[in-house]
Amino acid sequence: MGAAFLAIGAVAITAALLLGIGGAFIVLGATGAIVAGVLVIVAVVIGGVVVAVRPPGLPRGANGWIVAMGGALGLVLFMVVGVLVAGKAAGHYSWTMERLFRTVPEQPIDFPHPAHVRVAGIDCVFCHSSVDSEPMASVPPVEQCMFCHQVVGKDLPGVQQVIEAWQAGETIQWARVHRLPDHVRFVHEAHINYFTAKDSVPASAVCTLCHGEVGTMVQVEQVEDLRMGFCVDCHRDNDAPTDCTTCHY
Repeated sequence: MGAAFLAIGAVAITAALLLGIGGAFIVLGATGAIVAGVLVIVAVVIGGVVVAVRPPGLPRGANGWIVAMGGALGLVLFMVVGVLVAGKAAGHYSWTMERLFRTVPEQPIDFPHPAHVRVAGIDCVFCHSSVDSEPMASVPPVEQCMFCHQVVGKDLPGVQQVIEAWQAGETIQWARVHRLPDHVRFVHEAHINYFTAKDSVPASAVCTLCHGEVGTMVQVEQVEDLRMGFCVDCHRDNDAPTDCTTCHY
């Protein structure tokens, strides 16, 4: 009977271990999973030492270690999985929670927005040229970057990467930061032109409403949730239509 309990306990512990480490890997990434695994090992060792040395009514020696490892591992992994799953679920409804799990995309070339916007004084529309005339905000091609960098900044590492791509006739695969669901249609031109006329501000000031102060970001990240409630609230505040076909068509 004791062997059967040990076998069942071993299966339960293995399942808890897989769930815990798998959950940590999905939510926290490889580094987070390693850290979580180390913490689990430390907790198991501490629990095993406590129970094996001074067992409160539990078996001594090897059996004490089995009980300690099972209990400590199961408890720690249950808590880890609970926290990760609960946090991820809460992030579905709360942008504050979701931001804890959202990583900033790594770009193929470090593009310093502050240097271009704050120092050089370049307006958003100069690079994202279709933002006020088309549904999509264009990403500048390599040729547009070279419009300036044939003359300035040629000794900078990032600019050298741009020059190499230009000479090789290659594009730069920038990582997308903001993405709406496929069933949502967002027309940049309509929003940019509405707010520039309404508030008498340049397009760059309108961009910050959804994208935040990109001109101050070393790495561009999403700062607004961009969920349906965010859009509907803005439409209501500006007397814009809120029927479904406005964005879903």
